[in-house]
Amino acid sequence: MMSSPGLLERDAELEVLGAAIDRLAEGRGGAVAIEGPPGIGKTALLEGAMARLSEASLETMQARCGEFEMDFPFGVARQLFERRVIGGTAKARARLLEGAASHAAPALGLQIEDEAEDASAAPSADLPFTVIHGLYWLLAKLSEKAPLALVVDDAHWCDDSSLRFLTYLVPRLSDLPVLLLVASRSAAPERAAAMGAILGGRDVERIVPEPLGAEGSRALLEQALERPADKAFAEACHEASGGNPFLLSELATSLVADAVEPVAENAGRVRNLVPAAVVNSVLMRIGRMPAPCGDLAAAVAVLGSEVEPRSAAALAGVELDALADPLEGLERAGILAPERPLRFVHPLLREAVRAELPLARRESLHASAATLLRAGGAKAGEVAHHLLDAPRIGARETVSTLREAASEAVAGGAPEAAVTYLLRALAEPPSADVQAGLRYELGMAGWLAGRDPGVLIDDLRAGLNGAWSPSERATRSISVARAVASFGDVPQAFEVLEGQIEAAGGGEGEAAARLRAEYGSMGLLHPDTRDRAIARLESRGEPAGTEVKDLLELCPLAMLRSLDRSAEEAAAIAESALADERLLDSEGPDATAFHMALFVLMVTDHHDAAVAHLERATELASRGGSAYGFGSVAAMASVLHWRRGEVARAEARAQSAIDAGIVPPFTLPLVITCLILALTDRGELNRADAEVAMFGNIHDLPELMQVNTAFFASGILRLAQGRPDDALADLEEHDRRNRRLGITNPNVPWRPVAVEAAVRLGDQDRARSLAKDEMEHARRWGTNSAMGQALRASGLAQGEEGIDDLRKAVTALELSPSVRELTLTHIDLGSALRRAGERKEAREHLTVGLELARRMGATRFATLAHDELKVAGAKPRRLQFSGVDSLTAAERRVAEMAADGMANREIAQTLFLSTRTVENHLSRVYRKLDLTSRTELGEALSLEPA
Repeated sequence: MMSSPGLLERDAELEVLGAAIDRLAEGRGGAVAIEGPPGIGKTALLEGAMARLSEASLETMQARCGEFEMDFPFGVARQLFERRVIGGTAKARARLLEGAASHAAPALGLQIEDEAEDASAAPSADLPFTVIHGLYWLLAKLSEKAPLALVVDDAHWCDDSSLRFLTYLVPRLSDLPVLLLVASRSAAPERAAAMGAILGGRDVERIVPEPLGAEGSRALLEQALERPADKAFAEACHEASGGNPFLLSELATSLVADAVEPVAENAGRVRNLVPAAVVNSVLMRIGRMPAPCGDLAAAVAVLGSEVEPRSAAALAGVELDALADPLEGLERAGILAPERPLRFVHPLLREAVRAELPLARRESLHASAATLLRAGGAKAGEVAHHLLDAPRIGARETVSTLREAASEAVAGGAPEAAVTYLLRALAEPPSADVQAGLRYELGMAGWLAGRDPGVLIDDLRAGLNGAWSPSERATRSISVARAVASFGDVPQAFEVLEGQIEAAGGGEGEAAARLRAEYGSMGLLHPDTRDRAIARLESRGEPAGTEVKDLLELCPLAMLRSLDRSAEEAAAIAESALADERLLDSEGPDATAFHMALFVLMVTDHHDAAVAHLERATELASRGGSAYGFGSVAAMASVLHWRRGEVARAEARAQSAIDAGIVPPFTLPLVITCLILALTDRGELNRADAEVAMFGNIHDLPELMQVNTAFFASGILRLAQGRPDDALADLEEHDRRNRRLGITNPNVPWRPVAVEAAVRLGDQDRARSLAKDEMEHARRWGTNSAMGQALRASGLAQGEEGIDDLRKAVTALELSPSVRELTLTHIDLGSALRRAGERKEAREHLTVGLELARRMGATRFATLAHDELKVAGAKPRRLQFSGVDSLTAAERRVAEMAADGMANREIAQTLFLSTRTVENHLSRVYRKLDLTSRTELGEALSLEPA
């Protein structure tokens, strides 16, 4: 790398950077962070690295962070991408912003309308993730043809939204030909956690430059003075600067300005200087210059790190044609860099100049800067940046600009910036007529940004007090309720909706229908709200219309009917609600109402219809970049796969959502439950046990419909572990919680498991009682799955006398889509026949059970059937789990999608993975299955309809 004064004694650091650049040239990505105090030479190292990148003909995208741009959303990301994307042609930009990369557009200011969106509209809870994921895919596209480097200087001032992008990027760089080079001061305590993944993450090489030694300091001093220095004088300068290259250079500039000769006799004068005094000498130099120089320096300090001369002149009150002299003076004094846009030679100088400004003048300059920008047609976010530090005078225009900037920030996936703008708007203060709207917007932005629940809930509730139209009120109320519920407080969320329904006094319009649908859906989830929800649902009855508002109200009604009525009645309502996909297309893949109706189709044996709706929901979640939608759909798909006996698929869907870290908190317990069920069936009991531990004390879980199934999963695991007493306790807790919700139907087959636990404990009376209850509920429910599992429970409870019921169970289950229950019943029947001496028929059923278990990927059941076959006198082939059985959940999921014809990029975007990760999964699949081409995947996987 080229040598420069700033690279003295930096050979080791340059070697690390050079090695990283060499790896990049070979197509291998990575991250290097340079960390140290101000002036230690971090920027010089970056400049040396960029010179090496240029020599290697490697493209560089760079950004410089600024202290006063920290609140500008995605400001650093825009700097990085602006030349290649924002500055490109419309045609080139359209190619880059295709697919998942399209979700990066709001961060780059390419999809924000001239006017702010309706502040009452509810933003998606996963919008920040979606935008960041889009930026990742945009970067992936940019690096397709050739490796590239991202260079970020002064990252300690990086805006929060760009910092989230870089944090997301770092662990994924090994999958891209991208090198991230970051220079940063040691993070302040309040930003240490946010900066940790970049400065100290395990995927990051870290460089911490040391101060110069005595010889290095002398060499740098002599270069700056352009003459030799006595050893004693040089040592005094080294001591005064602490070996800090910038402070040493500034000291040299001050010595020249004060005509101090670098001789031993003057060493004492130097030793009296300390770093703060060195920086203060800069202010003294400015003070000795003509007045326009000081005004111009102040203007540049206020405007930011990259300032256009025209803007600086206007703010400083200097005529443009008179700008040359003060600019030349500041450049000659080593204060401003001799380049355009204008910037200080070092951030320390800008900090010193700004800090020296009296508060009133600084506020006045920021207010003037905001006025200039507004007059020039700047976007609200650019103006708001200065309004943050302007005087608080109760100006309506200030409040409206800050609200507009907040709306832009939320739409662009930067809710943290929106919170900053809105808090400042409240401090203006606003007039009484806009208070409610402002509080609501602050609450929603705070929810997206992960703000303290207590604070943001107060803001959200206060936001409902304005005079809103019915549509606005419904949207705001639902948004508030969902935000509150996301923190686990369903009763409070329900009360928000209830209060708004009462205030609205009924109505038949779409707004009223949306409120009632959300009210009913949320109310059924919690035992403290179910009675009030049911009373309102029953009083309304079944809507007769076919508009979306009618379909919405059908969904909670379908769920209600599934609790204690017949499957036929519940399924008919659910099918009507989901007909023609109109509800899904209108409300999106993470809508509570949609998932309620979908669940009803699952438990009523309407699996083909459920599969079709899930496929459409997956498509919408992927196309819309909705991480929460993907996570919610993955949870439901996992439930369905498990019920259908597609255990490997159930594990793959649940694990893919968990690995991507995109499951909504409200849905996460259900996804973990599905994973526990799948892992238990696959015989991975230790892994399943580890997932149960994720719940902490399981009895502390909230009583919610989707959470209560955790006790069912734990019961199945405990039974598989040979702990029938613990299994029975968990299953009885599941029943107790369900009864509090009014659930009596056999939607979840817990009683057959409890029967088996009671039998193992020798409690035949308990087993028979449970089996009798299951039969009673199954007859009312009326599905083949329910009748089959009830007959199986009855057969198990009767012991040797239960073979006939087990045969009837096989017959019923063969007419159902519940392959898992059918597999278990074949094995149970075969085992019972073997004990009764009917070995031939026993082997027939056990063989079927073994084959079904293999197809399911249910290793535990296959082992059980295999062992029983040997006891029954058969000689089954050795039980080996290779081929498809050897695939991990992630490999299986990727392989299935590839077999369905999806390209690697499509798979990666759908699963929120990198393309290289998908390629690695497929390589392992080909090796494990001994395949040579993609066309062989379908047959090798023995795929059934998904």
